[in-house]
Amino acid sequence: NQTNSGKDVWFDESANTCKFYTDVKAAWGTGNELQIHHDDTDSWINNTSGKLYIKSTTFVDIRSDGNETMIKATPNGAVELYNDNSKKFETYADGVKITDGQLRIGDADDGNDAMIRLGATGTNTDTHAVIYYDKSSNYLSMVVSGESHGTNGLMIENGGDVRTDDIIPHSNNNYNLGSSSVRWANIYTNDL
Repeated sequence: NQTNSGKDVWFDESANTCKFYTDVKAAWGTGNELQIHHDDTDSWINNTSGKLYIKSTTFVDIRSDGNETMIKATPNGAVELYNDNSKKFETYADGVKITDGQLRIGDADDGNDAMIRLGATGTNTDTHAVIYYDKSSNYLSMVVSGESHGTNGLMIENGGDVRTDDIIPHSNNNYNLGSSSVRWANIYTNDL
């Protein structure tokens, strides 16, 4: 309108479209709790009361402007995450699944160590189990409750060396180190 130029809402009959000019908001609720608008740079959905629900009887598919799927959620089914239109991660009845590629924890360039915790939360010494990567020393260790990485548990070093505490078979006189055709070259011990 003439008194608020550039702030119009109008219906374009030729395109069968209701148009909102830049920074003009569509609002719902007594206190305008839900608003949708475009600010000439970005588009916004703003909800200031309660929860914001998106419902579908089939699935919800969030796509890029190039029509590539980014997130897909199916009722009573999987939630899927995509990278460049390729599914990488999904939930299923028994947990989650990496469907393509690799699971990366941490980054080779960020200077940080990385760990996977199994069981209770806490530090590396009071969880049920931890798989830990030490970036500075370049080793992988697996420890359980009461153990510290780099000191206890199983440690795999750069180059393939393995360090651990006692190695005890599950039962007496039933298991071997090596075989008749693939043998250890040397065994170093204090009491043989």
